[in-house]
Amino acid sequence: MKFISPESWELTNDEKWNIQQDILLSVYDKDYPVWNTTKAIEQIRSGIQKVLFWSDSLDVLKQGTWWTISLVKDETKWNSTFEMCRAWSNINNGWWYKAVFELYNCFLNSNFNQLFATPRNCLDRENEEWKKIPWWKAISLIYSRLKDVKFWWIAPWYIMPWNTMELLDLRIFTKNDLVRERLTKWDKLYIFSDKYKSVYEEMIDNNYWIENVISSLGKLSKQKKIWEYNFFIEYDDNEHTSNYTYSSVKVSNKWEHSIDMIETILSTLKSKVSIFKLNLFDSSNVLLQEYLDTHWYVLVSLFPESNQMIWYFVKSENKKYALPYYYGEDQLSRDMDIQAKIINLFISS
Repeated sequence: MKFISPESWELTNDEKWNIQQDILLSVYDKDYPVWNTTKAIEQIRSGIQKVLFWSDSLDVLKQGTWWTISLVKDETKWNSTFEMCRAWSNINNGWWYKAVFELYNCFLNSNFNQLFATPRNCLDRENEEWKKIPWWKAISLIYSRLKDVKFWWIAPWYIMPWNTMELLDLRIFTKNDLVRERLTKWDKLYIFSDKYKSVYEEMIDNNYWIENVISSLGKLSKQKKIWEYNFFIEYDDNEHTSNYTYSSVKVSNKWEHSIDMIETILSTLKSKVSIFKLNLFDSSNVLLQEYLDTHWYVLVSLFPESNQMIWYFVKSENKKYALPYYYGEDQLSRDMDIQAKIINLFISS
């Protein structure tokens, strides 16, 4: 089996992109937005996207029998974060384990600090053209066995054909984890309600082996009219692709806005899935958490991003979910049991 590393020049940038485009079009239906070709080639050329290919030989690969997996810089997160993704092929084989570790080692030898992956964990289903979308249980298990990769539960940003939201595993590895360092120094995470406290304390303990780091501030005064928030719409796609994408709003505490500003933001978001990202180390975010909870947003995951613990508050209007294959089983490991609790909170909202 021949592996072609991301740094190899055995394939041109155009050839690499053509294979990636074949992957996308074989997974998604014809109306799904495909990235700009020029931009994708530039990502590969600049190293923002690193693609690992493998096949029986280079000639066989160029004839259309290939496997591939990528590292892609995620520009919506900390500037030192890669996503391991696009694990796809036009046929299946038993070399995935080696491929994932090849690319994992590529990350370890890079200057990037963080790697996350959202392996497909749901059962086979069909797209709008009745083509099967495979569930790749093997890939999900491989990620779970990578050393020091933490399970932070649901990745809430994959909207697939037929407008289905995949509740994928969110797995993260961080070389220098500044969030864990803050928690060991007794910094607290602040949430608005006991509703989430126990399950997220379990999550922190399961990943960091640290207890009692979440402070629940309870219901706050309704009299406060001015909140010190700056709302930055990080991602909000156009109307044409609104059925396939999410809207993302990042929040910081720099400027003063009234509650009317939040309602305006919510009314302008185009996608049927919207995500608010809040830093839990900042206690002043608790008022906004409370507000979002009253508007049917649900906390589904944590993401240690640089020295901030980002909390993903999510609302999905379509209520169509692709659940993990293990959801509903009786015998679950501790991390999957916590995942099931969070899913119950989300799909029952």
